[in-house]
Amino acid sequence: MLLGLAHCKTDPPKGEALRVIQRDLKPQGLCTISADILASFKTQYRTKATCLPLTGTPPRASECLDAMVKAGVTRDMPASYMVEWPDEVATAGLDLIPAYDRKARNLIFKRCVAASDELRVGSIECARAEYAKVSKVTTDDPEHATVRVDRELSMRADIADLEKACGPLVRPSVVEIVKMVKRDGAWFVDKPEGG
Repeated sequence: MLLGLAHCKTDPPKGEALRVIQRDLKPQGLCTISADILASFKTQYRTKATCLPLTGTPPRASECLDAMVKAGVTRDMPASYMVEWPDEVATAGLDLIPAYDRKARNLIFKRCVAASDELRVGSIECARAEYAKVSKVTTDDPEHATVRVDRELSMRADIADLEKACGPLVRPSVVEIVKMVKRDGAWFVDKPEGG
């Protein structure tokens, strides 16, 4: 007679976990721009642009934006964009901001560039990332697991130019922690709602 219960392994094998992660996630190699540079950027959320004010902008912020445009991380907004009202003015009624108090962007900003979702939160694509191997799988319960996956990063060739202009970038991690969930006998990456 057995005195103990047999342990049933419920976590996904490392190979299966890696295949699921490679199937369900797109690895990103994002670097984060320093806070002092980010503080100089003014975001136009509705029209998805990042702008530099005409006055009070540190030279390093302009140099960083120049380097990002040169590297193809972003692009300048067209001249027609610069003669429109800024987002916060364009969306306000004339009863709140009279027409004679409204200024075009080119009277407020020296330059505006397209803002990807990443740039709007201070990150830029700086490396090609690939999920390489799973180093650890921890079962949280029979239907949930936490996976530590190692990533291989290939930094972009012009990273030194970007860091010379923007200052040190916070580089992406070579390790990522991924939550997995088991549904109907199969494992999936547990993505947040809307993710």
